[in-house]
Amino acid sequence: MTVSETVSFPGTMTSLWRRAPLWRFSFMSAALLTLLFILFPPGEPPPDDYAKTLSATATYAPQAPASPSVADAGRSAPQTADLSLSTANNTENDAIKRETGLDAATLGRLFNGSVTVNGFKIPLTGDDWALLAAAKITSAKSSGVVYFLGTIVHKQLVKGLIITAVRTKPSVPDGGEKLNWAKQSALFKSPECASGEGAHVQSCWMIYDWFSSSWHKWADRSEKMNNIERAAAGNMDAKGILYPQDMVGVRFIRAEKWGLITAVYLFNPEVEKITSGTALSFVDSDWYVSNIHRHPDKLAYVERLKQWAASLWPQFKQSFDAGQ
Repeated sequence: MTVSETVSFPGTMTSLWRRAPLWRFSFMSAALLTLLFILFPPGEPPPDDYAKTLSATATYAPQAPASPSVADAGRSAPQTADLSLSTANNTENDAIKRETGLDAATLGRLFNGSVTVNGFKIPLTGDDWALLAAAKITSAKSSGVVYFLGTIVHKQLVKGLIITAVRTKPSVPDGGEKLNWAKQSALFKSPECASGEGAHVQSCWMIYDWFSSSWHKWADRSEKMNNIERAAAGNMDAKGILYPQDMVGVRFIRAEKWGLITAVYLFNPEVEKITSGTALSFVDSDWYVSNIHRHPDKLAYVERLKQWAASLWPQFKQSFDAGQ
């Protein structure tokens, strides 16, 4: 037996409208697009209000495009951005970079002539000096600061200066720190050193070898190194500043019960083309007190430093006395 069904088109549409949301959405979208096509046929400009809104919110002046090469056809040419920091004196900064090999903003402020540390005016030796590390120090008897400065030429440390300046605390009636250098293996000690060792009143200068190669281990906490050298070595490493295996130090010491200053001027012998053999430790260095006698050029270098130190010593003592 065959049963024939009569399908009602309106009924089918009603059923689809109720049961098929996707179909309903497609139908409404098609109707809306048809209406927009009728209202704004292709080729006609947008309404005036729309154009006025664009003009009020954005402006753009078309630029003539550069003629691309054959290799660049069909793609945008890369653009190079030229970024620079605005500085007060670009000529001076350029001169600093030519001399030191570092940007002025990276190197920081340079000092010359003298520098005041904890109220003491410390002489600087005719060059520009950069601050490489600084720290505060304190003990039961005194407090003060320590600085590490350096003269940099073409990313080379040609001179160093470690300044320690402390003052005795008012609550300490019997005087401040005492330095003992009896075990210091010096290449030379001034005659004043013998009488002041371990006393509150100290007046001395000496010359000794400085195995700066140990600075390369600044990141190794097991390596014995004072904090100011460790910080300066890390700073130099970060900036790409190089230094020799050996430097020669001239140390000035002045102390009274009320305060103390030490200033160690470090010199790079390689500046004068005086090189050293590779050494595993400071006792193997050509500059060590037991080895230097085999190197006439190094002995002559120390003699020149003696003359320099003797000429600066009166000025250093005067700076200490003036800082009381």
